[in-house]
Amino acid sequence: MRLIAALVCLLFMSQWATARTVMFDGSWQDESFLFQSANDYIQEGARLRILSDDSVSILWRPAPRDVRHARQASWYWTVDRGVVPTDLSLKGGDDRNIALYFLFAPREFASDLEDASPDRVFQHEAVRMLVYVRGGNHEPGAIVISPYLESRGVLVPLRGTGNGTFTESVDLDADYRRAFSTPPGILLGLGISADSDDTNGVIEAELGDLVIE
Repeated sequence: MRLIAALVCLLFMSQWATARTVMFDGSWQDESFLFQSANDYIQEGARLRILSDDSVSILWRPAPRDVRHARQASWYWTVDRGVVPTDLSLKGGDDRNIALYFLFAPREFASDLEDASPDRVFQHEAVRMLVYVRGGNHEPGAIVISPYLESRGVLVPLRGTGNGTFTESVDLDADYRRAFSTPPGILLGLGISADSDDTNGVIEAELGDLVIE
């Protein structure tokens, strides 16, 4: 009986503790905005190179099925050339070097949105977004309401606009609770963006070794 209980416990834990390196293998799609030049994203396996020249767009993919209950994530990001510090809370003046999106939905909406288009997922009223940012002029770890997403999304700046390579490790569960005062639901999708159109800037950067668990 004890053996059966132990096996059940292990199976339960494995469901919630699966770690996955998310590859940039061509499965990500570049979603551009009307009347805006798109970024260049070069998918190279474990790393993504980002080139943004007075442009903005979001690279998107559905979350892998085995990390739908994700509660932690880690990655590195490098900036070789970037934009100036901006106020991320201002619409039309919020350029940033890199932003990494985690899109969650309550369990009751997850199955309906599983195969939905990026536009539908981003605009759905039940979807909530954590967006980790390298850039801006805010204190690291601050919760900044997105001027575009309003109550549906928050920005969490982790680094300023300086160059160099840094490794990040975030607690998705804790940050989601801080932002929305509720536990996160199902991880539906991932997004990566760079934004240089408001400051006429140029960004040369990369993000890689993205592990979600």
